Amino acid sequence: MDEMNRAPAGGKILYWDNPAPRVDTSADTSVVEAEIDGKQALDELLCIMREEEMDPVVQLAGYIVTEDPTYLPTEHHARGLARRVGRDKLLRTLIEQYVSARPVRTSGETES
Repeated sequence: MDEMNRAPAGGKILYWDNPAPRVDTSADTSVVEAEIDGKQALDELLCIMREEEMDPVVQLAGYIVTEDPTYLPTEHHARGLARRVGRDKLLRTLIEQYVSARPVRTSGETES
C-alpha cells in the first residue's frame, strides 16, 4: 500500500485533504524589525525618485491616493520601503513637515 502513495521519483504524493503542515514563523523573535521612521523613509524615497528623475510630488501623491505601488520606482527597494512604512505614516509625516515649516499666526493676523 505504501508503494501506491509514492510518486515515480520516490517522493510522497500529497493529497488535497492532507496538505503539508505549515510552519508558523509569526512567533519567531529572531527577525524583529524596528519601527521605521517616517521622516527617514520619506527622505530615502525622495532621494531615490530624484535619482530616477521622477517628480516626487506627482509620484507620492499618486501612491498616497491610490496605494498603487507602480507610482514608486523599483530601484533600491523603494516600493518595499513604502509598504513597510505604510501610506498613512507617509501622509502623516508629510503633513507634520508642512505644518512645522509654516509660521504660526494668530486669528487677528493677515497673510502678507
